[in-house]
Amino acid sequence: MRNGRRRRRLCWIVLTLLAAEAAGGCWLGSQLRWLRQREAFLARTWVTDYSGRQSERPAPPGMLRVLGAKGIGRLLVLTEAEVSVAANLFPEAEVRQGVMFTVPMLR
Repeated sequence: MRNGRRRRRLCWIVLTLLAAEAAGGCWLGSQLRWLRQREAFLARTWVTDYSGRQSERPAPPGMLRVLGAKGIGRLLVLTEAEVSVAANLFPEAEVRQGVMFTVPMLR
């Protein structure tokens, strides 16, 4: 009888560990997907990060800092649809719609 209880308990421990590992893997996968989506969004040529100096940037949300993400203070996007996408991907950022251009300096 005691052998059966031990075996059942060992099975539950192993199943619990497997379930915890699977949950941790799913969570890490979602964080990595979020990080890749953020990087892909910033790689677009029509998205401008004008956060300023590194010391002024906010911390990235969640555990993204551990995975190497940088916080974004302000984003400038072209369309209204991109504002909502950027707001979801960068909850720490102030997202605005518009065009940023530079004027050449005249001497």
